[in-house]
Amino acid sequence: MHLPETNSSIADHTIAYMVEARIVLDARLNAQRSDNPLLTAMKSQIKWCDSRQSLNPLIRYNPLRPLKFYLNSRQMKNYIGRILQDRLLEQRRKPIGTVRNKHAVDLALEAYYAEEKQGVAVAQKTIDSTFQRYATDQLKTFLFAGHDTTSSTICWCYHLLSKNQGHLDLVLKEHQEVFGEDMVDTAQILRERPQLINKLDYTSAVIKEVLRLYPPASSLRMGTKE
Repeated sequence: MHLPETNSSIADHTIAYMVEARIVLDARLNAQRSDNPLLTAMKSQIKWCDSRQSLNPLIRYNPLRPLKFYLNSRQMKNYIGRILQDRLLEQRRKPIGTVRNKHAVDLALEAYYAEEKQGVAVAQKTIDSTFQRYATDQLKTFLFAGHDTTSSTICWCYHLLSKNQGHLDLVLKEHQEVFGEDMVDTAQILRERPQLINKLDYTSAVIKEVLRLYPPASSLRMGTKE
């Protein structure tokens, strides 16, 4: 199959960040409705880290650059710190045997809470500062690494399928054949029978074609003339 390439571009990574924040932090940024502090700070940080700035020493050594780094880092740290604290209190209130969440923030807190139960700080109401610093740095890395890989690939899939109704119809038909016509049940079906994803041959082909047209990563390759 071949999806016709489009000249349109996704200039803003807002949707990609929203997807990644949902996966990593289980947080809704609502950035399509209003400004979000985490999103604003991260986009600003990436802008100031742009490697193209190294070609312009006037920008590279801009005295505002370290100040921007500091302010953006503090804003992201405070935002993620509040999420960590809220999620820790939420985990403590959960009854024993509750189904575990698989978001990155919950997995990190699960390990932290396990240490608390062993007697580190069971009665502590706030997160240990060392753990919070390391957890925040790791979560920021997840957000940065994923904003232009998995999430942007999803965005391109939606974009190209919206431009090619025939391919979209075939994807929907395949999903209905595998999961049924009620899309509300799809998530539960996948949790109970994850092997069904191997039956989505056409969907897999669409994803591979999108990756061919818009690869989220690049590499240096040497070719030879035929």
